Amino acid sequence: MRDAPGSDAGTQTARMSPSHRLRDDPPAFAPDPAPAAVPDVDTAGPHAASAWERTPPRGPVLRWRPALLAVTVLLVAAAAWWAVAWLTTPAPPAAVPAAAAGAGVAQTGATSAAPTAAGTDVRTPEAGLSGEASGPAGSTPLRVHVVGEVARPGVVSLAPGSRVADAVRAAGGPTRHARAERINLAAPLDDGQQVLVPSAHTPQDALDRVAGAAQAQPTPTTGGADAGGGPGGPEPGGTVDLNTADAADLQTLPGVGPATAEKIIAHRETVGPFTGLQDLDAVPGIGPATLDRLRDLVSW
Repeated sequence: MRDAPGSDAGTQTARMSPSHRLRDDPPAFAPDPAPAAVPDVDTAGPHAASAWERTPPRGPVLRWRPALLAVTVLLVAAAAWWAVAWLTTPAPPAAVPAAAAGAGVAQTGATSAAPTAAGTDVRTPEAGLSGEASGPAGSTPLRVHVVGEVARPGVVSLAPGSRVADAVRAAGGPTRHARAERINLAAPLDDGQQVLVPSAHTPQDALDRVAGAAQAQPTPTTGGADAGGGPGGPEPGGTVDLNTADAADLQTLPGVGPATAEKIIAHRETVGPFTGLQDLDAVPGIGPATLDRLRDLVSW
């Protein structure tokens, strides 16, 4: 006997396993749909973002060309100003050879210099310092040896009629250790004379022994017609009377300074009148060199 159709279906359903029934049955609830996934951006493919999209914007680009142009213009202007200033600066006056001192032209406020063979400066003094013009035309310049506290010791060339101050100036001037008050800067000079500019520690005897030491008499011993007008001053022949001359007259002699002149007067007053060079040799401070120079310049 054939079963009814309905019963056959029910029997088939009853024969199904529990797992089949769970798989075919609809779920009791439906889960929420997953959120939409964000698509990845392809950074290496053909659709990659451009460089300006990936790089943050930068600040404004500096305009350096106008600034560089302005600096260049300033440099060119400064160089042009320096060149104009250098070209318009007057050149220093050219040195005048020392031999021109004997040309007979009186020099006013000028000093010329020329190097000697020994490397010292040969200079002519400033005209007007001693109140006199240079010597006559064709006269030979004086050669004076300046030693002691001066900037450039050595032999200097001076115009006739120059003074000790001219020689000191020609040697570069006194140093800060010089004691110029110990010598007579106004004393006249002779050719071949030596001038010693002392310091505070220079012995007085050394000043008296130096040939051509500074002298106090402002007029030269070879002066004009009014020379030797004093009672004990130089006679017309150019000699000084040791027995009648005062300190100023004695200091006109080469190698006789203020201290030596006082010693000569003291010797004359204590020992007696001078009768010859042997008496002058007995005066302290008169050495052989000074005595030899005074041989034809003194009388008694």
